[in-house]
Amino acid sequence: MHKFLKNRTSNLQEQLKKNNIKQLLITNPANITYLTGVYPVSWHEREAFILLSQTKMYLYVSVLSYEAYKALGHVQVEVLGEGKRLTDYLSKHLSKNILHIEADDLKVSEHTKLEQTLKIKTLPISTILNDLRQIKDQYEIELISKACQITKKSFVTVKKVLKEGLTETEVAELLIREQNRRGATGVPVGFEPIVAFGEHSAVPHHISGTKKLRKNDVVLIDFGCTVAGYASDFTRTFVFGEPSQKFVEIEKIVKKAYKTAEAELVSSKRPDLIDKAAAEVLTKAGYKDLIIHTTGHGLGLSIHEAPSLYRHKVQAKMQTGTVITIEPGLYFSGDFGYRYENTLLVTEKGYKRLT
Repeated sequence: MHKFLKNRTSNLQEQLKKNNIKQLLITNPANITYLTGVYPVSWHEREAFILLSQTKMYLYVSVLSYEAYKALGHVQVEVLGEGKRLTDYLSKHLSKNILHIEADDLKVSEHTKLEQTLKIKTLPISTILNDLRQIKDQYEIELISKACQITKKSFVTVKKVLKEGLTETEVAELLIREQNRRGATGVPVGFEPIVAFGEHSAVPHHISGTKKLRKNDVVLIDFGCTVAGYASDFTRTFVFGEPSQKFVEIEKIVKKAYKTAEAELVSSKRPDLIDKAAAEVLTKAGYKDLIIHTTGHGLGLSIHEAPSLYRHKVQAKMQTGTVITIEPGLYFSGDFGYRYENTLLVTEKGYKRLT
């Protein structure tokens, strides 16, 4: 693990040199886990910060979290507490009056306070860490693969015990418990299991509720877990009973779109063309107006990260080590929805299905 952490830090420092960035303040919890290996890092409180220069790395942590970080050997750890503020340490370690910050994470009030207290100028960056995190190292691939297997096996187990009268929330809780029993460390931040019965399945991001399962209901289950912070993502749609003819037809169309997307992944490895290929299948079937989301997304320490499978933006080929989902779907308001999803690892020859 230590080897991978050193490589990630070195790769990021090379990018700082390439982009003439002297010092970068890292505040995003996923990025802190990426560079330290420590999980979890709170998404609700500022408990850790990293100041990275082209040659040095400083880690500032809350006294409440110090135990989790003190054994790190590749970074200098400073403890925030007893009246010591982040700006006190930054004032010692800043070498210039310009500090780059993560544009997608630091709040306006936070970077304003940094500027006013330290009398510096802050400049935003947005893609460097995202680009580095897109290509997973072997350690990350192992964790994602484990998470995917836990999720897939948990689905099989919970599906067998479904019965009339169970609520969406109860099934969601069963999925979480089963994943944790198999070794998961929780669910991805912002991604509680989506369990949707009947007409609720027509809402792609439905929030599981009190609706009870009935005979012949369509059931859409979209969920995942984390292993040391790394996520899985998996969706299956089925009928708890006898499927209607319409359901059978839509299932066939969506799965054709899915298989077409997988084939495009092998031939081009381009996110935009994968999305376009799936969309063309759904369009030719007469459902262009019902395509309401992209065909997939990257995932890793975050449930949604680069790349986005988006047909309206030309994108370069994905490199080996990228992890994505493929998840086409069709949704009929007031009736039902159908989505089919797997997590896949991009390989030299194409892909490996992880779920």
